[in-house]
Amino acid sequence: MRRLGEAVLRAVGTPELRRTPQYEMALRFLREGVLPNGQGYADGPPRFVVTLGDAESCELQRVRRAQGSDGVTQVEARFWVHPSRAGGAGVSIDGAITEFFMSYAEPEPCDDSAKMQLGAALRVVAEERATAVREAIGQLLTPDDLLWRLVGWGQRDRWVQEEATVARVALGDAWVEEIRGETWLAKHWECWLPITLDVSARLRRK
Repeated sequence: MRRLGEAVLRAVGTPELRRTPQYEMALRFLREGVLPNGQGYADGPPRFVVTLGDAESCELQRVRRAQGSDGVTQVEARFWVHPSRAGGAGVSIDGAITEFFMSYAEPEPCDDSAKMQLGAALRVVAEERATAVREAIGQLLTPDDLLWRLVGWGQRDRWVQEEATVARVALGDAWVEEIRGETWLAKHWECWLPITLDVSARLRRK
């Protein structure tokens, strides 16, 4: 168990979690939009949510810079994206959808085992949708969002980002996040897949 501020995060993904009826129900929900009681979810299979979060959620682990003769700096960076005290980050589904799924969870609503099973299933289905996840991350690599992560907030106005591409995406085991919220009514749980993200960018100093 890992504690981040008011949140409690538990990593899931062990092989034992992937052979139970609850796991199969979670897979069916994510792939087909079928709830544990056999009814279809009105909006079909849930869409994935991809976010990089703040500087605490999106940690710069390493960066390499190479100055070219044309004045362009080639940057290769690796980020670790994960939930933090400020909120979720990585790959998930909408929190309202997870709550709806859990209201039908078996053997009883909000069963702890069902939470773990949904987290394990999320990792599998995200790998099946790897192309869509990669494209969603690519759409986030805008100059407004990526440049400050590469050069620092105080240096962002001194550089121009010419291009940026996703070089590699690796999904980690799901983190089930509980007890976020200050009041009983506001408390909820979320499930996120951390990401190891390699980015290649071309920057030019102003």
